[in-house]
Amino acid sequence: MTAAPRTVLYIQHAGALGGSAMSLLYTMQALDRTRYQPVVALVRPADALVRLYEGAGIRTVPWTGIHPWDHSTVSPQPLHRPRTWMHLADVATHWRTTQRRTMELVAHVRPEVVHLNSMPLSASADVLTREGVPTVWHVREPPLPARGPRYRAIRARMVAVDELVFISEADRRAWVGGERGLVIPNFVDFARFDRGMDGGAVRRRLGIAADAPVLLYLGGWNPVKGIFPLLRAVALLRDRFPGLRCVMPGSVYAQGEGFAARAARALLPLVGSGTVSQRIRGEIERLGGADLLVQLPFADDVAPLFAASDVVVFPATQPHFARPAVEASAMARPTVASRLPGLDELVDDGKTGLLVPAGDPAALADALARILGDEALRRRMGEAAYHAARARFAADAAVQRLMAVYDRLLGVPANGGG
Repeated sequence: MTAAPRTVLYIQHAGALGGSAMSLLYTMQALDRTRYQPVVALVRPADALVRLYEGAGIRTVPWTGIHPWDHSTVSPQPLHRPRTWMHLADVATHWRTTQRRTMELVAHVRPEVVHLNSMPLSASADVLTREGVPTVWHVREPPLPARGPRYRAIRARMVAVDELVFISEADRRAWVGGERGLVIPNFVDFARFDRGMDGGAVRRRLGIAADAPVLLYLGGWNPVKGIFPLLRAVALLRDRFPGLRCVMPGSVYAQGEGFAARAARALLPLVGSGTVSQRIRGEIERLGGADLLVQLPFADDVAPLFAASDVVVFPATQPHFARPAVEASAMARPTVASRLPGLDELVDDGKTGLLVPAGDPAALADALARILGDEALRRRMGEAAYHAARARFAADAAVQRLMAVYDRLLGVPANGGG
């Protein structure tokens, strides 16, 4: 008799569309539903996320009261900033509430396995481990460079949880010294990312000439993902490549209208700083590069944008796993990225793209110019990237490895039977 599919509860910390949301969606969609049935709980239940997951036919449970410990390099929180201390106070004062709400969620969904989708869910990891709930902790972020009390507190919970999954070997080494855990890189569905897609229609829709050199940057307005080096590099390329355009999905969004957001926009410029968006707008105005940028809202279907581009650029300023570099490879596009842990696992320097020193706009511009100016090199790197992606980032193989982790937790035979 065939066993009923087991329920996996995915707890999602993110409150907006982005790489984390899409990576989780692809994972849940690729599951063998005869073996594992996904349910996703949103601790920050934004309408866009609810629509994303429910639109894919996945049971979605809005569940407030779980307070993530946001500490990753994607949203760095150095101790000299008052906001960091406010966040730490929030985490500390709501630690027990978070743990209570986590167990209430488990009682509500009654899963066989809980899958924590990101590192900030450390309070949930702590209580799930203590209560003996089979748990997989998917760590998608490297630690901050300093190995202080925050790092030690999170690491202590990592080494106690049932199963750890990292998205890069660099992250596994940084968090647990490579002592435990499994590396399963973020993957792509090659049915969704079709290298034969025609990008001409997208170029026409965006008002980009058919022969214009096009860069694609999918880091939004996030300093850690390299928006400032990118803007300066694009300005340096203006005269070398007439008609150059840099397509930037995720760079158009609504400003926060809460009191704190409005106060920051009013007060920070007075002390010579400004919000991130204010500083980015100021940099664009200073460089005079607005006409080179094709700024777009967030797009959950980015394959056509890859098809319309020549080179993908990901100039992160801190260690990072870049989904755009994987997707670029699937679309046979070379990537220029920062030479940093995580990124150097995705881009084979000189073969599938180029790596440059982080935070160096001149080196970034030179690398982009080298690929943009040599069509044969661009095609050769794109081909090598595609074949590397086929070998390393196929969805079926990655999800089979993840389901094997679930099987191991539940004592299921290796063939996935009941």
